[in-house]
Amino acid sequence: SSSFFFVSLAFGSFSLSPRFSSNPKMPHVLILGATGTLGSAICAHLLNAGHTVFGLARSSSKASDLLQSEIIPVFGSVESPQGITDTLHDHPEISVVVDAAAVYGESATILDIIKAAGEERLKRFAAASLPNDIVPKLGYVYVSGMWVHGSDKTKYVSDANPLTGDTDGKTNKPVGIAGWRPQIERLRISL
Repeated sequence: SSSFFFVSLAFGSFSLSPRFSSNPKMPHVLILGATGTLGSAICAHLLNAGHTVFGLARSSSKASDLLQSEIIPVFGSVESPQGITDTLHDHPEISVVVDAAAVYGESATILDIIKAAGEERLKRFAAASLPNDIVPKLGYVYVSGMWVHGSDKTKYVSDANPLTGDTDGKTNKPVGIAGWRPQIERLRISL
């Protein structure tokens, strides 16, 4: 028997395919940046692996695109995070948030939202006297970019390379548009 979600959106109602049915063995994932280049590829991979995927959409047209790709849209943005907060509160089955959003000044805000949602979730389940081993924790994956390692095409770099270019002034500095990222990435790694 098929299981269906029914989603009512500002621009209409949709009956979603059985692919949206909950698979209790697979993590449910919220993708921030789901309509972007990296986010959409991550969504496609997760869907093909059997995950239920929620995706952040800033507009009705982007939400429609997500629905067509069998991704459950979440209305909002990093600048207006109430949709993210509400979704994480209303869907404790979401166990991972993937941050693939190409935001610049708001990157630390995303981390604060996720941390607050995880703490709220733990408090809510503790108040219900559930054992800690069954409380759904909230994981977080941050998707960076290679630009943080600069643009020197003669050197091989990976996520194992330290982010030093912005502090020592001697090594390959991050590309200008990504110059803020090493500081945020160090913060995230330190948590």
